[in-house]
Amino acid sequence: MEKSKALQNRLTELVIDTINLTGKLPKNYANEIFIRQLIRCLSSIGANYTEAIFSYSRPDFTHNTNICKKEAAEAIYWFVLLIRTNPKYTSSLENLKSETESILKIFISVVKTTQRNNKL
Repeated sequence: MEKSKALQNRLTELVIDTINLTGKLPKNYANEIFIRQLIRCLSSIGANYTEAIFSYSRPDFTHNTNICKKEAAEAIYWFVLLIRTNPKYTSSLENLKSETESILKIFISVVKTTQRNNKL
């Protein structure tokens, strides 16, 4: 349960750090779209991970962690767009993107392990 709590905290911090940083970006049409999509993806990871922790079956857990994986991959895409269109903020956005990539790797591993264990 400690690992799940630590990951939940990382996900929460990632969303809050992203909100704080994106609030500093120039206000324009593209940024509004990219930021909205990014925050939806990142917050979805935390919500689906919380559902996974309290899932009622192994297939339900697998389903929710797969959603986390997909949302993390999509969030990386939105970070790339923000980085490309806001070069002044590249360093800060890259740090958040890197954290998202680390989280994606965790969910890839969780999904693989869960799928392997389901076959046993």
